[in-house]
Amino acid sequence: MFKKRSRNFRSRKEADEESEDEVVVAPLTAKSKPSVSSANVSSTSKTLFNISDEEEEFRVKKSTRSYKFKRTARQKKYSSSDEDYRVDSRRPSPPKPKPPPAGHFGGRPIEEITVKPLVAKVQELDDTGVSSVPKLAPNYSDSPQIMDKLGRGVIPNAAEIHAARKRRQQARECGDYISLKTNDSREPSVPKSTGGYSSSGGEEERIEMVGKRNESHIQRITIKETIDDHSGDEDHSDDEATRWEKEQLAKVLGKGNMRNIVERTSALMRPDPPSKYAPADSGFDYNAVYQKPPSAVTEVSLPPLPDVSSGDITAMLRTKLAELKSVHQRTSSEIESVVQETHTLANAVKSSKQFLPQYELQYKFYQGMKLYCNDLIDCLNEKFAVIEKVEEIIHECFAKEAIHLIERRAQEVKDESFENNMRIANGETQDLDPNRQYRAQARYARRARRMQNRQQTNSFGLLEGMSSDEEIDQPLSSQVAEERSRATNEMVTLFEDTVDEFHRVDVIMSRFERWKGKYPETFDSAYISDCLPRLFSPFVRAELIYWDPLRSSASDLEVQSWFKLLCVFGVRSTEVIGETEHNDPLLVCKIIERTVLPKVSFFIRECWDPFSSKQSSSLKNVIYELFSCYPTVKPESKNSQIMVQGILDRLRTSASDECFVPIYTKQAISTHPFLRSFLERQFWQCFKLLRTVALFCDIISPATLREIFVESILNRYLLIALQSHPQDASLLHKLRSIVSCVPKEWLDDHKIVTLDQLSTFVRYLGQVVCASYECNSLENAREVLTLLLKLGAVDHARSIILTNQMTSLQPVLFSDNS
Repeated sequence: MFKKRSRNFRSRKEADEESEDEVVVAPLTAKSKPSVSSANVSSTSKTLFNISDEEEEFRVKKSTRSYKFKRTARQKKYSSSDEDYRVDSRRPSPPKPKPPPAGHFGGRPIEEITVKPLVAKVQELDDTGVSSVPKLAPNYSDSPQIMDKLGRGVIPNAAEIHAARKRRQQARECGDYISLKTNDSREPSVPKSTGGYSSSGGEEERIEMVGKRNESHIQRITIKETIDDHSGDEDHSDDEATRWEKEQLAKVLGKGNMRNIVERTSALMRPDPPSKYAPADSGFDYNAVYQKPPSAVTEVSLPPLPDVSSGDITAMLRTKLAELKSVHQRTSSEIESVVQETHTLANAVKSSKQFLPQYELQYKFYQGMKLYCNDLIDCLNEKFAVIEKVEEIIHECFAKEAIHLIERRAQEVKDESFENNMRIANGETQDLDPNRQYRAQARYARRARRMQNRQQTNSFGLLEGMSSDEEIDQPLSSQVAEERSRATNEMVTLFEDTVDEFHRVDVIMSRFERWKGKYPETFDSAYISDCLPRLFSPFVRAELIYWDPLRSSASDLEVQSWFKLLCVFGVRSTEVIGETEHNDPLLVCKIIERTVLPKVSFFIRECWDPFSSKQSSSLKNVIYELFSCYPTVKPESKNSQIMVQGILDRLRTSASDECFVPIYTKQAISTHPFLRSFLERQFWQCFKLLRTVALFCDIISPATLREIFVESILNRYLLIALQSHPQDASLLHKLRSIVSCVPKEWLDDHKIVTLDQLSTFVRYLGQVVCASYECNSLENAREVLTLLLKLGAVDHARSIILTNQMTSLQPVLFSDNS
């Protein structure tokens, strides 16, 4: 619709190689003519602006100092210099130039030579187009006197050197080439690039600065040309490989080493060039072409060919045929197996189409179980935090009570020992500390209440110190009751917002029983039997919160609801446990090992008092039942090892930190009855710990228990108390109690080891026998001698009788042997 307006842009045109570049600007007229090339422009033009009536054209001559001009001049200079200094051993050397005639220089008349200045600048032409020609520079060659001095090896002085430099500088400014060796018969030739004006017109040509190359540059050029000459005869396909090898050699050897190698190679492969100043009749053939010496032919001896017969060829063919047959047979068998597998898969597809409704029902069942399990796990994750919190509160209540009893017993021992020392030192001086008085009154009141309870239960044989003080003070008892009440309320409201399918054990168990009954294979492959103990553990822990293994037995577990339900998991009404392979009788055992054992370990570590005979006996029964009734509770399990290690640590701590026996003389005990009462009480306290250690002889290894029994309790506390005890009937009762605590298994199976460890106690029994015999207490002596025989110290008893001539006690030895 609209005619596009023509637009003229500024264009750049390249001139000839010898002329300069110009920028042509389009004319300002509406109708432009084609631009004229700079080569066609008249060289006689003087001005830079040509204005005509028809058009206006603006031309700008580019400066000769432009970057492009410099780069082109430098390249031409190096190329012309390389041609001047190139050495080719295979080409004949050019003939010696003839001297120019008189009045000529560089092949032209002197009148035609123009001297150009060193600095390139644009020469303006006059109206006539003829430039002014400068005069010819005089001859600036060095004087013969200086050359004679240099030939004789004399160094010129500073003035002569300065004058020579000035002359050469003036010659360079005039544009002439001044040779550094003027004694040569040949005259220097003016380079072609330094001629006058070009034939194209009055435009000035570029000036080329051609100088002498240094030796390193000439050497590099020579090496490059030599390598190119020697590699020119090879095929073009090997150029890349050869170049790569040269590069690798240059990297490894370095530039200097590579240069030396190339020089040596080129020197060996071409004859020595003639000297520059060699005479014409030196005998050197300039037209000679270098010939490679013929390479030495190495004779290679080949091994003789083997003799091959027709039989060998037949055998080789048969072998090849056998190999092909084996490959064919193997391939055929693979094809047959693939075909059979294809038929089998096709039959499986057909049968799957027949059982598609059953697969659909099975898929629906699995999807339902998946959703149910996800919801159940989310519910238990939320409720399990509350169960752990409530369980922790109840455990803290039990631990507070146990710590309170242990600390109060230790404080009572300190107070009573302090009171006895004050009574020995100051008589009946009243203690002025009100706190100590309050603790003493509370102590006597508790002892009176325990005595009253023993009278009501007809436990008259219980001695002072054998009864455990487990009465809790009123403030602590109120605090513990309040915390337990708060925990109970939280447990009651725990599952109020949960439907029966997610908090009732029987409903949850029925869902998994249905899965086990319908699809037992998938039930086993999904390892549901291993996941159920962890799934039911929150409900078991919630029901075991108030269970105390120190005050109840393991049979109390069997009456709880979770135990009754999970015992019959997977058993149908018409089946008997153990007759079918679908029931899982180890579910309860796994729950016991996973949930009950950690709880027992906590009570052993935090709540158990080894000085309490009731707690120790209950704990021993619980552990024994767990080990004997549940297969998963075995010594190799991790929880069992933790529990046994807790028992050992608690016994060692009680023996080293909680036992105390005062050291009194026999005279002080006979003088102050309260000292003997305190000693009796502490003795029986330590005896209770000794009996507790003996209780676990069936659970813990005898070697470990024997160390605690003998070294930590018997020799360290009980024998010290017996040393200051008077010779009376109570002493015999204590000795009988100690001997009765020694397990029979130790005496029957390890007699020698036991005698070595009980040597201190055996010697004390011998001393008692001798003391009783001297006091004419034959009955006491016979009874102590019987104790020695029970311990297996027959030889020691016989030596005592023979040494002290106790003939009346010899029948005891014979009665024991019979």
